[in-house]
Amino acid sequence: DALNEQLANAAQKLKGRDAKGLADSLAAGQAKFAQIENDRAALRQKLDEEEKKHSAMREQSAVFRSALELNAKTAKNAGALEGSCPVCKRALAAHDKQRLEKELRDEALKITNEKDALDAQVKKAAESISLIRRNIEDAQKARDTLLGEIESAKRSLEIHAELAEKGERKAAADAELKSAALQLEKSAFDEKALEAQREVLTALRENRAKLGAQ
Repeated sequence: DALNEQLANAAQKLKGRDAKGLADSLAAGQAKFAQIENDRAALRQKLDEEEKKHSAMREQSAVFRSALELNAKTAKNAGALEGSCPVCKRALAAHDKQRLEKELRDEALKITNEKDALDAQVKKAAESISLIRRNIEDAQKARDTLLGEIESAKRSLEIHAELAEKGERKAAADAELKSAALQLEKSAFDEKALEAQREVLTALRENRAKLGAQ
């Protein structure tokens, strides 16, 4: 009947899992969910730190670039100098001019080396940021999937409880029907008692049918 079909469908949804197994699965899922949330928070914090470092290094790289541009401009001006130092305005001998040009070249080389080293760190930081962002996306996907699994486990527990309740009610209804049928047999030679038992039996059958409709 309808009630037996409901019980069979509910049992099929549970796939043989008992209440303890479902509860353990739910608890494990919730623990894993908490861990994922902690991981996501740690990743977001790390991302914030890396982005700040990356921004600071890019700013420093821009300073180096400006310094190189200034150095190149000064070197160009030094090459065209005649007679006096551009800084102290003293007479500029040929060897002083050569020394100034060398100092500017050395300074440019030093700045270039520092900038190149810094730019390598900037690139590495950008790669690290990209990796962290991918990890955050993966953690978000895992979180969403796990939420679905947790909701499924909760629903399975609800189905298990419903199944147990309906099973108990069905057993009680079947016991009442059996008892009423026995009483009906005993009242076979008593017309009034027979009619009363028939009414009881009909009421029990209707009640059992209602259980199947719920």
